[in-house]
Amino acid sequence: MTQKAIMLILLMLGILALLLSMRRRGGRHARYRWRAGEAWKTLSRDRRSAGETLTYLRKTNPYVFEEMVLDAFERNGYKAMRNSRYSGDGGVDGRVRKDGKTYLVQCKRYKGFVDAGDVERFAHLCRESGMDGFFVHTGKTGRKSKLNASYGNVKIVSGNKLIGLFYETLYS
Repeated sequence: MTQKAIMLILLMLGILALLLSMRRRGGRHARYRWRAGEAWKTLSRDRRSAGETLTYLRKTNPYVFEEMVLDAFERNGYKAMRNSRYSGDGGVDGRVRKDGKTYLVQCKRYKGFVDAGDVERFAHLCRESGMDGFFVHTGKTGRKSKLNASYGNVKIVSGNKLIGLFYETLYS
């Protein structure tokens, strides 16, 4: 075997070992958190209008979007608690804590109007758990969704509020 072939095999083994160690250290979570970090870099490098930012966020992977939202809360002084899994999470994508109060977080990527039923289910979950919540989405919020949110003490974070949550952390 030539020295070049040996080096190539060692390089491939090194890459395989790195991938296996990443899998052991969080697997999908580590990968989606890394991708969220890359998306943050893109947003901070390419100053975009509010509309362009929402379009960008709508196109991200839903799990990457969840990680970005939890990161944004952390950058705004909250402590984020991530779920151990992405699907089958019971309608809660994470929890954030600030000033001794814990909030449930639900993240949705919408192009049009948010599904009022999604807001209603999340508000019900918040009421049952005795916690307030943040329903974070990239779409438009209709009157029924706003009404449903009020029943569960849910704050809707979308549009300019979502942009504020993201950009206050990027450019402050």
